[in-house]
Amino acid sequence: MTTAPDLYRVYPPHPAVASIVERFLYADINDGVDYQIRPFPTGRCFIGFVFRDPISSQRGTHMTSTSGFHFCGHVEEDDINVHYSGEIGHIMAELKPAGLMRLFGIPAIEINGLSVDIRDFLPRRAVSRMLDRVGRARSRASRIAAFSRMLLEQLGTQPDKRSIIGSVAAEIDRKHGRIKVKDLADRFEIPQRTLTRQFTETVGLAPKRYATIARLNGTIRQLSTGRPPTLAKVAADNGYFDEAHMSHDFTRYFGMSPARFVEARNAMILSYAGATPLDTL
Repeated sequence: MTTAPDLYRVYPPHPAVASIVERFLYADINDGVDYQIRPFPTGRCFIGFVFRDPISSQRGTHMTSTSGFHFCGHVEEDDINVHYSGEIGHIMAELKPAGLMRLFGIPAIEINGLSVDIRDFLPRRAVSRMLDRVGRARSRASRIAAFSRMLLEQLGTQPDKRSIIGSVAAEIDRKHGRIKVKDLADRFEIPQRTLTRQFTETVGLAPKRYATIARLNGTIRQLSTGRPPTLAKVAADNGYFDEAHMSHDFTRYFGMSPARFVEARNAMILSYAGATPLDTL
């Protein structure tokens, strides 16, 4: 078994769904493969569709086999391994932080660290319509287009309970994670405890943890440039107290030091952090 070097291609969302979808990840390999990857934290949830052989994942001693439509929750630093065997066919929409709630009325905290069958949350008739639409597509472009239409039809079917949380997450992203929860509460005129509770339920992790991941993603984008600056400068630019603090967080989440990442240019970390250039359909 080998670690997949560059399994997914990354595509931008159609403008009509750009308010809820960050990007699409697409894998289609007809040759028999045997790959294992470790997903990395993104602070986001995914809705995916497996159109070839099932994909298995393991968290501790718990094994899950995924096929058809499924939700994938935010991954913490837990040891989760995903195993691809046989023919790979997988499309995933990476949702904006409040996307799962806006589309399906599901708090993201309910699926943290899990890959779950969408039928556990939605009526079977609704799932059948989704399968009919996306399952008939046969090319990359048609699958992404069908997936986009499906999500667009779903948008607006749920009451907009937590629209403010999407704005809070966008502010954290805009500040590259360098903003305190107290300042967010003041900015959006929400009591700090209420903000933390609603953000955690909707996005799947606390705002402070989301900010940590946003800051780490900023370090990855800076380290992935052709001639990255010194680690001390990257740490300072991204609001870390010093290089050791940055290295501690980086290693905790990604399993390797920043120096090792620069040397290895890990393709999966780049992809999960949104540092991979977008392909065109």
